[in-house]
Amino acid sequence: MLKKIANKKIVTTAIVFLLIFLGNIFFDLIMERRLPCLYQQKDYLEVIYLDIGQGDATLIRTTGSKNILIDGGPDLSLVYELGKVLPFYERRIDLMILTHPDQDHMYGLVEVLKRYQVDKILLNGIDDQTADYIYFLSIVNEYAVPIDVVHIGDEYFFEDLRLVILYPFEDLLGKKVDDSNSSSLAIRIDYGQTSFLFTGDLPTSRELELVAKNIDLKVNVLKAGHHGSKTSSNLEFLQTIMPEYVIISSGKKNRFGHPHFRVLKNISKVGAQILRTDKIGTIKLISDGEKVLLLE
Repeated sequence: MLKKIANKKIVTTAIVFLLIFLGNIFFDLIMERRLPCLYQQKDYLEVIYLDIGQGDATLIRTTGSKNILIDGGPDLSLVYELGKVLPFYERRIDLMILTHPDQDHMYGLVEVLKRYQVDKILLNGIDDQTADYIYFLSIVNEYAVPIDVVHIGDEYFFEDLRLVILYPFEDLLGKKVDDSNSSSLAIRIDYGQTSFLFTGDLPTSRELELVAKNIDLKVNVLKAGHHGSKTSSNLEFLQTIMPEYVIISSGKKNRFGHPHFRVLKNISKVGAQILRTDKIGTIKLISDGEKVLLLE
């Protein structure tokens, strides 16, 4: 009897170790993207404006399940929100973009660097000596993530998606700036006949510079600059863009009063639908290349 019990324990232990071994192999395969069946091609683009409080964070999922993350919000909310929208087996960010090194755009990216495999980071390259940015760069260096310092005209392609940098107009590598908001990357995402615009915290003066440059700003969706602050979303800028949707990413009852009533009025004047994370939480849009739809 004792021998049978001992044999049963041995078999049970062996099964447990076998399951752990197979589980580790399965996890390794996932991490190395060696299971293509889990990454099926889709026929639409997903753009997810994450509810991370008073800050910005947007996840873009390409038709081939590549992940582009633009900004990271002010705290650890980002990793929890990513966990809600990404399958458990997806632990890779193919492209991370920091529009500018303000805490409410950057802090959440640190934890993503620790928990996900990040393939590349895009930065504006300014010389910013704040403790938060120095720490962010130290984590980037620790995980040996390649960095591209970008400016107008730089392009990146993911399957049938095109990402183009519209601002800054010059290489800012190593340069000191008086206002980091004014150095924010402006990014247009093109998918088929549809487009999405991200401007970080660019102020009105920079928005008008974009207009003056005769850059193609016609897009379906604009993420309002600076969380709906009165310092951005100039009416002339909005009239040039004529978006269908304007996304405002801000925290509930934030101390800044975002979004400002003037911004809401300007958006209403161009007939765009306003979508606010402080009102409806995470906002998910999809594009089939011809039109953009809001998923309720």
